[in-house]
Amino acid sequence: MAWLFTKDGFYSAVATGINDELMVRARFREDLVKLRIKMGLKKTSPIIETKEADYRYRIIGSKAAFSDYTKRAILDIDYGNFKESLPMRRQRLYMRLWFIMKDAQDHEAELAGSIDL
Repeated sequence: MAWLFTKDGFYSAVATGINDELMVRARFREDLVKLRIKMGLKKTSPIIETKEADYRYRIIGSKAAFSDYTKRAILDIDYGNFKESLPMRRQRLYMRLWFIMKDAQDHEAELAGSIDL
């Protein structure tokens, strides 16, 4: 799993190379504030901000804690339409990505040689 879109936010998770640690990255600080609480990390667990990085905000946590979060997020699905379950400002952002992927779907045959399907 590389990207995860939930009602709490948009995340990118990568291995740190240290035991079972993950670095969970986000574009918005508020996403990691929510995630940090739901992962059971201490409030003192720092959100690392690096303005020059591809993802400005990061936290370190265990694979088990992130796995538990994703499991709960799946079990908590209570909507018939993901986009409509989001605040309007998030709907606009996520819809832009939705349209890009919809366009790729509509042109699947043309893209077949240029991307791994």
